[in-house]
Order: sequence, then C-alpha cells, then structure tokens
Amino acid sequence: MGPNLEPLALASAAAGRFLGVSKRQIYLLLAAGSVRARKLGRSTLVDVASLRDYFATLPEHVAGVPLFPDA
Repeated sequence: MGPNLEPLALASAAAGRFLGVSKRQIYLLLAAGSVRARKLGRSTLVDVASLRDYFATLPEHVAGVPLFPDA
C-alpha cells in the first residue's frame, strides 16, 4: 500500500490495535452491531469506516473529571 491509501478493512486483531482494544472486544462490538465486518473465507474483515464511526460515538474525556469516579 502506498502512503496515502487507507485500508477498507482490517483483520480482527489489527482492528483491535487500531481501536486500542482487544480482539475479543472487537468480536463483542461485532455481536452488538456496533461495528461491521465481512467474511472472506474464514477471515473476518472489520470495516474501518465503522470503527471510525464507533469511535466518534464514544464520550470525550473532560479535563479535571475523574475517569473512574468511584475508584
């Protein structure tokens, strides 16, 4: 791939690294319908646009507000 080409899909492990979560979490997101994927033989290819869309739905962290208020 050239420097300006972005993949359309990633293998589940790479999708996890892309989003900063585990491969298992990717499969949970797929099961919940939060991200989309396609099958190519036995491989699961996770749609990069759906990963970006999912990330955009996550709440932003606000400076000064504890991440874990009950901890």
